[in-house]
Amino acid sequence: MLRFLTAGESHGPQLTVIVEGMPAGVSMDAVRDIDPDLRRRQGGHGRGKRQQIEQDVARIVSGVRGGKTLGSPITLVVENRDWENWQGPMQVEARGFKSKRVTRVRPGHADLAGILKYGFTDARDVLERASARETAARVAAGAVARTLIAAVGMEVHSCVVRIGDVHGNLTRTRHEAKDGRSHGGHAEREADQERRAILVRRSDKGGLHHSVADRRGLRRLEGGRWRAEGGSGWLDRSRARGRRAQGHRRRQRAPPRGR
Repeated sequence: MLRFLTAGESHGPQLTVIVEGMPAGVSMDAVRDIDPDLRRRQGGHGRGKRQQIEQDVARIVSGVRGGKTLGSPITLVVENRDWENWQGPMQVEARGFKSKRVTRVRPGHADLAGILKYGFTDARDVLERASARETAARVAAGAVARTLIAAVGMEVHSCVVRIGDVHGNLTRTRHEAKDGRSHGGHAEREADQERRAILVRRSDKGGLHHSVADRRGLRRLEGGRWRAEGGSGWLDRSRARGRRAQGHRRRQRAPPRGR
């Protein structure tokens, strides 16, 4: 059974992934087997500017010798080019460390949950791991797994069946799916260019998702406590529900009144 463990922050020096359980004797080359999947991850419609900064390549630092796996854990490293701009705020040493606190959490992300769980006062301590950048390490791990199943004659293909009310075209050939010609490397992975254009337009307008960020303001951390800006919001409603539940429990525990 393959297992993997990722480490590294979004703006740290590198991402690291250790894959355990790979049998010995499997042919593996980072340029041939891993880097193409890292490039696929970076391409496609709607990618952010960070993808323009990074040029992801994997470096195998353990578990492979002479192009063959050794049966020991495989360690892969993907360096962050943007680290050069973040060495101060992301330094490891405590001496001389200065960083501006991030007190606005991103809706739909793990920022708030991570702060409440670990007691942080700076959202950056959470968002550096709760970042799409971390998925580069997972893609590298998946490429290792793909190499293993390819050694026994198996292939994996995928396509979009439906997004919202836009249905995909499932008539593309197996060879088109294999070499990527049918979708041109785009995130929508759709062979039918007319349907792909619809997906792009809908996603740009926000019509293919349901936003949960219907709050009046972002939350701000002040004095170790979260405050909901702009009046009542999710946080206020949650507290109100908690107070109602607490009052209900108190009434249940109250002794019966004497006659």
